[in-house]
Amino acid sequence: ARQNSPSPTALAFGDHLLSQTKQLSYKLVQ
Repeated sequence: ARQNSPSPTALAFGDHLLSQTKQLSYKLVQ
């Protein structure tokens, strides 16, 4: 197992996906 953190691209993609989900949930709540 490598001690390296996930690749920046994967990390950025995860952040983008997370923000999209948050925005969607906010819209659904309101």
